[in-house]
Amino acid sequence: MKKIPKSDKEQGKHLLHYVYEIEAPEEYIDILQKIADAEHMTVEEMIVLGLKHITAHPEDLEKWEAELKTLPDEMKADLSRVHVRSIKPVYGDELWLAAHTGGYAMKLPYINMISQQELCDHIEDDDFLLRYGNPVAIRCDNGSVVLLMAIEYYERMTGQKIEIATEE
Repeated sequence: MKKIPKSDKEQGKHLLHYVYEIEAPEEYIDILQKIADAEHMTVEEMIVLGLKHITAHPEDLEKWEAELKTLPDEMKADLSRVHVRSIKPVYGDELWLAAHTGGYAMKLPYINMISQQELCDHIEDDDFLLRYGNPVAIRCDNGSVVLLMAIEYYERMTGQKIEIATEE
C-alpha cells in the first residue's frame, strides 16, 4: 500500500485543478468525441463530469469494476489500451508558482469552451455572453479552437477602436 501524501493545504500550496493526460487508440477517442458532441460538451468536460460522479458515488466504481471482471479477456485487452500517462496538479499560489517556474506567473481567467454547433444554435440569444462567457472559446468542427468576444471587450484589450460595416 502506498501512503497518501499530505494535502496541498497542509503543504501551503493552493491547488486549482489537475491536468489528466490520457492516451488511447484513435478509434476510442473518436467514440468519446461523438458521445461528447451528442451531449453538447467537450471530451474534457465529459471526463470531468465522470470523475465528479465517481467521487460522489464510489459504489458505482465498484459496480463497474465487478462488471469489468466479467468481460471476456479480449475485451479486457482492448480496454487496457487506455492509459493515464500523468496526473499533474495546477497551483494558483503566486509565490509557489514563482518559486517553481522561475518568475511571476500570470493568472488567466477560466474561459468556457463550447462546440461550433452550440455557437450556431445560440449566437443570437440575448443572454449569449452572460450564459457562455466573454470571451468564450469555440471548438470548431475541423478541430481548431477560436476565441469569440464582444467587440467592446476586444477594443478595451487592444486599445483600438474597431469600425464595423453595417448592411444597408
